[in-house]
Amino acid sequence: MRITFLNPPFHPMFSRESRSPCVTKSSTLYWPMFLSYAAGTVEADDNEIQLIDSPAMELNLAQTLDGIKKFDPALVVCSTSTPSILNDLNVVHAIKHELPRTKVAIMGYTARNLVRYLRGDIKDIASIAGLAFRKEDGTTDFQPEGPKIENLDELPWVSKVYRKHLYSCYKKYFYGANLNPLIVILSGRGCPNRCSYCVIPQTLNGHKFRRRTPKDVVDELQYIKENFEDLGEVFFEDDTFTASHEHVREICNLILERGLKITWSCNARADVPLDLLKLMKKAGGREMCVGFESASPVVLENIHKGVKNTDKAIEFTKNARKAGLLVHGCFMVGNPGDTPETLRMTLDYAKKLNPNTAQFYPIMAYARQGRLPPHHHPAWRAHQPGTCGLL
Repeated sequence: MRITFLNPPFHPMFSRESRSPCVTKSSTLYWPMFLSYAAGTVEADDNEIQLIDSPAMELNLAQTLDGIKKFDPALVVCSTSTPSILNDLNVVHAIKHELPRTKVAIMGYTARNLVRYLRGDIKDIASIAGLAFRKEDGTTDFQPEGPKIENLDELPWVSKVYRKHLYSCYKKYFYGANLNPLIVILSGRGCPNRCSYCVIPQTLNGHKFRRRTPKDVVDELQYIKENFEDLGEVFFEDDTFTASHEHVREICNLILERGLKITWSCNARADVPLDLLKLMKKAGGREMCVGFESASPVVLENIHKGVKNTDKAIEFTKNARKAGLLVHGCFMVGNPGDTPETLRMTLDYAKKLNPNTAQFYPIMAYARQGRLPPHHHPAWRAHQPGTCGLL
């Protein structure tokens, strides 16, 4: 069966998979990582896929539709985001107009079972966990989210999907704090921490940290090193790469045992001990993206931030400097409890931490699961966390 996976056209350089989907002033353009993972999983299930990243490929709607029509898929899986949802639904309607017999799914993280249903391998569409679909009477059925994938080693390497389907865009993807060109992968999914502002664990990956085996991770690093020319670095986009110090230690030791020379960076928490920071550096670690967020104990409590001791965070940054690792500090503006005084505290805190680079996020509000804005657009119904909408 033929399936198209689509990152739809919108504004040029729009990063749909960013935690803050937008067009940045730094020319940042995110890899469509989760869409690519879904595409690779469906392709490995004996299907033919097409992966189109319209922003990276600089395709407008007409060009995108032309490419899809030539492929003639039975299903189009369309990525979306809150800022782009209305545009993305217009793209979906355009696809349905041009290819009326083609099914279209929004999001796509239940894509493999959906394809199996369309192939006839699964008989009851209502048995597909996490799927929202329109029934014959015009009403919508929402199936609850199913269990998370436990054995992540079973998933195809996303870097192989990049190499086969997106290599022409490889050097267009750009992350402002990283060495480019870069490849973005996951060593694990989920985060055990409960920070209220962090969207991915709440909507997609969950709070149980599920890890790939260190061997599978390092095998993929080896593949990336051998197959991506002029590689700057690999970025581990795990919600918290350092959630398990043991896991990080095993990956680093295996990199060193193999003599693999590769540069990488990661998302980290400000609780990594000095000895592990030194090991990370020795194994090719370059930079950690760390969420410090606020200096206010009240604000940190309000957002359920686990690391509330700012003195320990300051010690962490000093230890990172001792180990030779760079720190990209992330801070937030407008959290519950923030006042002009707490924002001044946070700015002074950022200066005291003295990270190598920093960014300050204004709060971006999302609809919470089960709660919609008072005057919501019907589009919200097709974009609830944990669901894949089929039209």
